[in-house]
Amino acid sequence: MNSTSFFSIRIEGDFIDSFLYSGTLFLVHADSKITTHTWESLLDSSIEANWGSTASQATVEFLKDCRSEFTPTDINQTIFIENKKLIEYQQCSLQLSGWPTDINIYSNKFYIANEKGVDELKYNYKNRTLEEESRFEIYNNYAYKISPNNGHRIAIAAGLNGVIAAYPRSDYPNLPLIEKVDAHDCEWIGKKLTANSLSGAFLLTFSELPKHPGGNPSSEYWEAYNSAKIAQPISKEAVISEISDSNPYVWVAGSKIFQFYENGYFLIQDAEHSDTRIHSNKFDLGSQHSDVRIDHRILSARTSLFGTVLEIGDFLYLVTEDGVEELSHRPVSWRVFPRAKSYLNQLHIVENDSLIIRAYSPQANKNIVNRFGITFDEAI
Repeated sequence: MNSTSFFSIRIEGDFIDSFLYSGTLFLVHADSKITTHTWESLLDSSIEANWGSTASQATVEFLKDCRSEFTPTDINQTIFIENKKLIEYQQCSLQLSGWPTDINIYSNKFYIANEKGVDELKYNYKNRTLEEESRFEIYNNYAYKISPNNGHRIAIAAGLNGVIAAYPRSDYPNLPLIEKVDAHDCEWIGKKLTANSLSGAFLLTFSELPKHPGGNPSSEYWEAYNSAKIAQPISKEAVISEISDSNPYVWVAGSKIFQFYENGYFLIQDAEHSDTRIHSNKFDLGSQHSDVRIDHRILSARTSLFGTVLEIGDFLYLVTEDGVEELSHRPVSWRVFPRAKSYLNQLHIVENDSLIIRAYSPQANKNIVNRFGITFDEAI
């Protein structure tokens, strides 16, 4: 068994995006509709339909929460979920006016980004529904990517308007973080926010929000909390390229900052001490797979338990200690979950006729140095 052994779940349908949060599967359909589904029930029913009684209970529990202990006897098998199963376990449906550019959910708040801006809706975790009547406009201009953080804050990669911090349902004005760049991606985890633009990459460091002392906090606590919440980052800098005439693509995951260059060079640093290198290496993708080419612009990159996923040109790749694997050609969208410990091993890939979910086995990784991934302890 290699370090990238996985289960595969294929869900039939015409989708453009997906998200998995607290036992609920969110699906964005091509007809601009968002539906929610009970993940555990959907799995139980589909596993029984595919495998009958041959699947171990440990396998079932692992697919619901990857921290569960299990012996991966069913590894590298595929579960098929038909559309009728989705309908059977659907909890709510929300019609949108157009395709979203990004979705996210954090602390039971659901965010939708599109060409008109960013909205927030409340997520009712008890009945797994999105409350349309709670819709609140956060930002009213084009938004590419969104990344919520603690303190009810959200970073918005807003194209020509740069990167913006917004504070939903408060009286605080939106805060421009990076201006005069064409920003198309951002990731805000912990105190670190990374942003990628046509002008290059940026790394921002924020003050840590004061911890809630419990009970009824004093007015001094709330004053310090709100002051830190709306403060400009304590450091903001363009990421300096280590390679001349080559801008890195930068993102943060767990306690690491990742940089990847179009020539295959990887640089991994400690997020708390960004001058501390964890790993640097030239990854010559072309020499490992003759059909793998990286002579196109890096479109997106993220890291999770099982390794790093790169979207370059028309292709999606996975980089692990074993090398490089081509995952998909012209995916509609894809997603990993570096902050969700239950789903830290999952990779979602939306293709033209289905959603493919890979659930990687962490047991397969336990004796391997995981330089291109993060651990359960690092998930925030």
